[in-house]
Amino acid sequence: MNSILSLRETLYLALILLLGSSAAFAQGLPNEFTSGTPAKAAEVTANFRYLAPKNMVFVSPVDGGTATDNGTALLAALDLTSLTAINGAPSAANPYLIKLTPGVYDLGALTLNMLSYVNIEGSGKGLVHDPGSGYVAEGGSKITSSGGTTVIGAANSEIRSLLVENTNTTASIGISIAADPFRIEQVTVFGSCFSSGGSQAGGINITGSSPEIESVAVFAVAGPTNCYGVRISGASSPVLNQVHVSALNQGFCFGVMNYSSDPVGPRFTNVTFTATGCSVTNVALFNNGASATVYNGILSAGSGSNWQTAVYNTAAQGTVTIHHSALSGPNSIQNAALYTVNVAASQLAGTIVDFDGTDEFHCASVYDATFVDITASCDAL
Repeated sequence: MNSILSLRETLYLALILLLGSSAAFAQGLPNEFTSGTPAKAAEVTANFRYLAPKNMVFVSPVDGGTATDNGTALLAALDLTSLTAINGAPSAANPYLIKLTPGVYDLGALTLNMLSYVNIEGSGKGLVHDPGSGYVAEGGSKITSSGGTTVIGAANSEIRSLLVENTNTTASIGISIAADPFRIEQVTVFGSCFSSGGSQAGGINITGSSPEIESVAVFAVAGPTNCYGVRISGASSPVLNQVHVSALNQGFCFGVMNYSSDPVGPRFTNVTFTATGCSVTNVALFNNGASATVYNGILSAGSGSNWQTAVYNTAAQGTVTIHHSALSGPNSIQNAALYTVNVAASQLAGTIVDFDGTDEFHCASVYDATFVDITASCDAL
């Protein structure tokens, strides 16, 4: 940042010297210059800082450089010591914004660790799908990494208006969140399917935290075996609104994996979760001993040799509530454990599978793929 400021200040000073006696500047600046009066560097700097946005750091692609050079510049900008030197340490009363101009910022195998009270904002997602190279950013800002995780969130921070990509096919996480409060908005996350399984998530991984995620698209579509769009674990009750998740075309596909131990669990509103094209498992929403609420959701699953259901509930008992939604797949809802499922004003296009014939489902205004009312048969399960 210091080198950028020095360059701009130098250009500003050069402009003053070139204009000479004819220079006249708008009133209101800390220092006003008149003809025949030499401008001092400190005066020019004071004027520059008066005009420059406070606590905003611009990061642009390096002239003549590579995407890796851009990534290095981004990591250097998000340095606590460097930010503190600008205008004091980031805090609730002194927040910072890192603004990315359009371009690709390649971190190599490194991870971008966000800082508290420092937001990152791109210049738009600029999402374009290229069958040969996947999802790329054209006209927007893209942060990419081949390491295990591309971005790690921090408390009291936000990331918005860009594309985040992870290309690691062993352990892939686009954005990892384990701090509150944290927010993601207007972001596309592109993660690889991967081979390790376990606690990974090709797109967003949420652990013991409750972020706000809005107007976000998550894709997990390339790589070896496991395709997880979003994974939630620990005492987490995140809110996902206007979120699209796709996991497709490998062996095991899960749109959203919910392992939350929070008694309320995540809340999904205005969402589309899709898992399709995978040979073994296609599950749009997988709840493992966890509760969840879906309102105005479209959840769809393709056929698989093992699980093939829009909503799959297993392990210890939880409560899943579904309002004003459309579920489709070979199975619309499947209880592999004693779950409480509440369904209202929704379409269930696929078989409903209960666990052991006990009273598990509570249904109101439920209909099938042909819009035939199935409320009574659903409620009897």
